[in-house]
Amino acid sequence: MSKYDHRQPGVVPAVLNFNEVVGELISDGIHVNENIINLTYKIKGATGIALVTDAMLAKGLPDGEYQFGPLPVVKTGQKVVIKGTETIAGSVATYDYCVRNFHHFTNCSLQELALVASTNIAKQLGIFEKTGSIAVGKLADLVVLDAELKVLMTLCEGEVAYSQLKFKQ
Repeated sequence: MSKYDHRQPGVVPAVLNFNEVVGELISDGIHVNENIINLTYKIKGATGIALVTDAMLAKGLPDGEYQFGPLPVVKTGQKVVIKGTETIAGSVATYDYCVRNFHHFTNCSLQELALVASTNIAKQLGIFEKTGSIAVGKLADLVVLDAELKVLMTLCEGEVAYSQLKFKQ
């Protein structure tokens, strides 16, 4: 992506300047600084942002050296760089991590968080009539979060796909 430059503005000012453009935002705190995430939210609002991860193969794996296509990379915590450089080579942040970060960085409402994490993406993909919000007739693709916004359960088309919850029979 082109850098923000006051003489050759490029992608970033275009996304920020045009309301009809929904900006994809990696809110891992590494790709984009938390202050820029908050500024983007203030400019675009919750309807103008779709959260994405840019996650690569080393997501969820221990720190160490990995291969990213032809590139040797090093994962340290949430940061992945091309080996021997400080060049970011993707992300290892999970989607729920990015959702928690966005909420923390912006102090947005939970309703706005649902927009940036679900609704806006479904609209961009042209599948909002089937998923992306809770409504009669939709697929019931749901994520249940705790008070810290950590995943407790996921449902795909109404069926439990993952759960940390214990159900009484």
